[in-house]
Amino acid sequence: MALAAPAAFAQTVGGGDSGGGGGGSLSDTIAAPSPQSVPAPFLSTAPGSLLGGNPTLPGTATGVRVGPLGQQIDQLTAGPLIAAGGWTFTPSIGAQEIWFSNSGTPSQSPAAYVMTNIAPAVVITGNTPSVQANISYNPDFMFFSGGLGSDIAQNLNASATATLIPETLFLDLRGFATQLTATGGYTPGTVNTTNPAYMTQITSFIITPFVRHQFGSFGTGEVGYSLGRTAFATPGGGPATATPGLNAFYNSTALSQQEYVAFKNGDDFGQVIASTLILAEQDTASGAAPSGHNNLALQTLGYQLTPRFALLGQIGYEDIVYSGLPPVRIQDAVWSVGFQYTPTPGSQITAGYGHRDGVDAPFLSAAYALTARSTLYATYSETISTGATAIQGGVAGSTVDPVGNSLDPTTNAPLLVANGFYALMPGIFRMQNLSITETTTFDWATLSFSLQQTLMKEISQFANVPGFSQNGTYGILSLTRQVSQDISANAALSYGVLYNGVIPGQGTAIVPNGNSNIYSATLGLTDQLTRTISGSIMYQVSNFSQRSANTNLLQSMVMLSVNKTF
Repeated sequence: MALAAPAAFAQTVGGGDSGGGGGGSLSDTIAAPSPQSVPAPFLSTAPGSLLGGNPTLPGTATGVRVGPLGQQIDQLTAGPLIAAGGWTFTPSIGAQEIWFSNSGTPSQSPAAYVMTNIAPAVVITGNTPSVQANISYNPDFMFFSGGLGSDIAQNLNASATATLIPETLFLDLRGFATQLTATGGYTPGTVNTTNPAYMTQITSFIITPFVRHQFGSFGTGEVGYSLGRTAFATPGGGPATATPGLNAFYNSTALSQQEYVAFKNGDDFGQVIASTLILAEQDTASGAAPSGHNNLALQTLGYQLTPRFALLGQIGYEDIVYSGLPPVRIQDAVWSVGFQYTPTPGSQITAGYGHRDGVDAPFLSAAYALTARSTLYATYSETISTGATAIQGGVAGSTVDPVGNSLDPTTNAPLLVANGFYALMPGIFRMQNLSITETTTFDWATLSFSLQQTLMKEISQFANVPGFSQNGTYGILSLTRQVSQDISANAALSYGVLYNGVIPGQGTAIVPNGNSNIYSATLGLTDQLTRTISGSIMYQVSNFSQRSANTNLLQSMVMLSVNKTF
């Protein structure tokens, strides 16, 4: 459960272009091209990140940050960039009128309602010798009919790295915000606005000053400190059926501090790959969230057999202690063995097996170019996490591209920092994540398919809050087509199954009848009316059924949108 979990110095085998830097170079996680490299701090200690990747995060077929109104509204903010020296600015404002056939929640009135949304936005990119920055900010001001009131959703995805003293002192800043339903049940890319009482605002910010020094061709050292804050805020208090402890979690804050020192070998060692990492993390929380510490000492060793293939290994020790019922205490050796293979410039595969967070498990982080038009991404990992540290780890372990999408820093695979398919939960969980995404670009369209399976098994609960585990699988098929020079169309189908329920006592089995079946179909059309004005119409139908509650809810939605870019 690491805040920024610095990686054992990012390297890319064979110098292939994987989106994570050239062969033997330090971690360079800024998406925009740089006239002078501004390094980012080391990001991940996950076993699959032996050379700097981050396999712990699930992917999505769209790769678009999903806010409360989903991908479809975000698409409307695209427009020409306004250059200002080494910076670019894209200000815009949008308006949406959305009709829902019912509330979308079984416990609420089935009456239809209308939502009006005003969505100003700005996308900022900085590309100078001393600063690299990608910032996307677009709040939603939502007004509901039917006595549901109003709501403001903050949506942010930002990263910036500044050189304070050339080649010595740097500052890395990360920010993320989104609004999701506390109870989950929405696949990525669908419009998931329901009663404001069910919406939880998530914010996460990380600041990391670090000193880096290169000792000639012998190696490079780094010393750093990270401070992160992740908060959940649910003004409506959350679902009326929630317990007081669960409502406290919906309005909780987690603060993480991390100190680390690391060293990576240089060219003097030839084909030998070696790095050392020592870190200490302290986590404190308010509300229904655990506190504790996570200390780690890790040695990475590898050997580059060919320009495209390297053998890798890690050995070390971890000390993890967190409050809860029962308390989590893992004081154990860690190890892993694996390889990294770069078959083509657009492909990279890191895989292996190891012992981490108290369990033995495989790991995988892969991006493989099937053809010149088709790319397959796949990840698998097993970790221990809380709701807050999962979000914070996603912010720290991903990069932001110039239009605000989160990407894997090594493979450039799309990532979801927060996923509205799963309910927000207190407690500590052992998480198993499998994600497969395939994207093919034709002359006439782009077709994507994504499959994700996640098991979140609670191993420790917060006092007075019932244990709650989830096991979910969903698939998304999406198609985007440029119908004409000014008109584009998009369609998506999704289906998911989510098992959840209260765990009796200290058991670990998921209640068998707590499953929900969720599907949705979306069709949208966007017309670029002028160079700076676009209009859009979208129809979505979704169905939520829950066997344990004998619930079957069908909802239709129509959205009309207009967007102006300045």
